[in-house]
Formats: sequence, structure tokens, C-alpha cells
Amino acid sequence: MGDVTTAPREDVPTRKSDAAYETLKGLVLNGRIRPGRHLVLYDLAEHLKIGETPLRDAMLRLATEGLLARDNSSGFSTKEFRVDEQRQILELCDLMLTHAVLNAGDRVSGQLLTDLAELENAPAATIEEAAQLAGRIRDMYLEIARAAGNDVLRDQCRVMVDRSHMVRMLDLQIGESGRHTIDDLREFGVAMAAREVEQAVASVKAILGRRIDRLPLLVKEANFLASDASFP
Repeated sequence: MGDVTTAPREDVPTRKSDAAYETLKGLVLNGRIRPGRHLVLYDLAEHLKIGETPLRDAMLRLATEGLLARDNSSGFSTKEFRVDEQRQILELCDLMLTHAVLNAGDRVSGQLLTDLAELENAPAATIEEAAQLAGRIRDMYLEIARAAGNDVLRDQCRVMVDRSHMVRMLDLQIGESGRHTIDDLREFGVAMAAREVEQAVASVKAILGRRIDRLPLLVKEANFLASDASFP
């Protein structure tokens, strides 16, 4: 008899947990849930049409990554944006991205360089456009971290970039600041293509440095915008 080949079983619980994680993370990152809101597992699961077990797993992951607060007695809640925390996150992003640029060599994908060159020379007109642009920039940063060949760096960079998503999104929507950021990203792409590492690092530092300077305004706006969220 010939060998019987059995198709591998999909890990259904893992897939459900991953889907719940992505759904809840999207709501948190884009300020769709009010800061400081206690998350009731049953109510949230019912509203999102997600099982309680995968949703609990998702909340644990998000708390581990610093996107939710967790209290042993009261459970999970969304976090308010704070200037000191966002400054520390951006400073860490600076260190990680600088290291990634210095070690990426010629492993950065051509698609990344194309995406950088094709950025529109205008700030996002709406919060939805800003969210999309912030997501594109997130993917660019993670591609740089991937090219550095350090999996731990890539994973930690993803967490820090996600935790600063709301601030980045709002910064991109503000006229002059958004234009400066896009200009610096284009210069970064040109520098990476030409292997001008020092100029590429300078562009990253310029983007993050200006954002740090604007944090009081950006954090205030982030909390205001999220506090107006009607979810659920």
C-alpha cells in the first residue's frame, strides 16, 4: 500500500486568537476606544462577535506589548497617552532604527525604496488617510529592521512602532510637520539606495526628533480624539 498523506490540520484556536488580536489592536492603535476604559470581556466579545477565549488571549498579548493596561483585580483597560512614555518610546525607536539602518546593508528590498519614492508630497487630509499613511510608514520601518537580520530587533521595533502609532498618525495630518516627515522619508530612501548610511540615519533622527519636540501637542490631541470615541 502506498503511504497515506494527511493534510496538516490548521491550528484553529491560534487562528482565532490571531484574528481577535488584530481586530482589537486596530481599535486600540487608531484611538477607537476611549483612554482609561475598562474592557469587559463578555461585552467586548459580544460586540465584536468574537469568542471570549481568543479575545482574552488577544488582550493578554496586547497588555504584554504595552498597548493595554492590566490590573490583577480589575482586569484590562485602555491606556491614556502620556508625554513621558511616548518620548521614551520614540527615543528607543531612534536607537533601534539607527542600528537597523547601520546593519541593513544591501538587504533592504527594492519595493521599500520604491514606496519611499512614491510618497505623495502632501500631509494626510483626513484621519483615515493619516492612519493609512502611518501604517505604510510602519511597514517601511519594519522592513528596515528585517533587513538588519536581527529577529529580536525586528519584533521589538514592531512593538515600539505600534505603541507610537497614534502620535505618528496625528503628526502626519498636521500640514508643515507632515510635509517635513514625507520629505525626510524620501531623502531617507534616496540615501539608502545610494548606500549613504550617515544621511539615512540623519533623516530618521530628523523625523523622530521633530516628533519628540511636538509631543505635548500630539499627546493632548491623541487623548482628545480617543476620548470622543463612541466604541462600543
